[in-house]
Amino acid sequence: MTKIQNENSIKPETKEKINQGIETMAINSGKILAYGTYLFPSFFIGTAEEFKNILQVINEWENRKIQDRYRQNFKNTETERLDPSQLLKKIYQFEYFNYLIVFQKNGLICITNKEKDIEKEVAIEKLKEILAVFSYFLSVPFHFIDGEILKIYLSQNLTVKSMLRRTDTPLSKLQMKQFHLDKEYNFNNYISPDNIKDLLKKAEILNNDQNINQFLYFFLKASQFEYNYEYSIAFLMSFLIIERYFRQKLNDFLNNTLNNKTFDEQELKKLKSKYRGPNNWKLYQIFETFHLYGILDTETYDTLLELKDIRNQFSHGKLKQQITKEIITKCFQIDKEILASLVEPTLNKY
Repeated sequence: MTKIQNENSIKPETKEKINQGIETMAINSGKILAYGTYLFPSFFIGTAEEFKNILQVINEWENRKIQDRYRQNFKNTETERLDPSQLLKKIYQFEYFNYLIVFQKNGLICITNKEKDIEKEVAIEKLKEILAVFSYFLSVPFHFIDGEILKIYLSQNLTVKSMLRRTDTPLSKLQMKQFHLDKEYNFNNYISPDNIKDLLKKAEILNNDQNINQFLYFFLKASQFEYNYEYSIAFLMSFLIIERYFRQKLNDFLNNTLNNKTFDEQELKKLKSKYRGPNNWKLYQIFETFHLYGILDTETYDTLLELKDIRNQFSHGKLKQQITKEIITKCFQIDKEILASLVEPTLNKY
């Protein structure tokens, strides 16, 4: 309790000077600037066997701490010996484009530039790209809190030496409060280093395509909102993928169809001027056209019309029902089919 009071008693300007001092010392000592965050939901970085072992250590350590509270004049040597933090310091390094990605066993992910100091905005953008791909393939809505980005200094051998925003545990107090957690180590699952390497390779390929990159990020945001029970926003983000995808698909369809020589020249010119632009079409017309041409099966067509009606009613404040998880699930299912139709062919090229 005293420690917390002392930390809170430090004036903001004093904290800023301390941070500046740490930064100056780090730069002068040749450390590497990186930015990072902790994976949430929390993932342990390691093999299945290592994950099993660390959970046993954490449970024993948590139980020992509970016991300590009820014992007087107890020297906590045994509890300190069991502290899992020492077992979680090992790092793994990977390449992503011309960046270096460093993972720590405790779920810390940070990024740095191999040639020069990385800018914070670039680091955040690249970390979001990576987490969007991780979320898609692992079916986990990883959260990224911009306000919790950590400025990290790595030593020349890439171990974490200092953080300007220190966190005593893998989850900062802000994250623990936001996600209603009461445990310092709350690993949900694990990711093996080999899996990370494979996912980063896929991320390089997919994020070269701006369209796929955008859709994956939309899906990540929709999944995050759904995870937090914010179904209305999740639905709108999810449906945005559907609308953009089908308008893009319509553009390709019209280019191919209207260039067909079965039209006479005058009729073709008229059709092109009227229908060439996908923005001139109402969404139900797009769905109907693809259904008539056999591109959409009847079940999917009916679901799309249902979701479109819900979106329209919600946007105009006329929806008489709540956006439910069932509605979100329908929307997500189509999103996943859309993403699969884009992701799989792209990866198969390599």
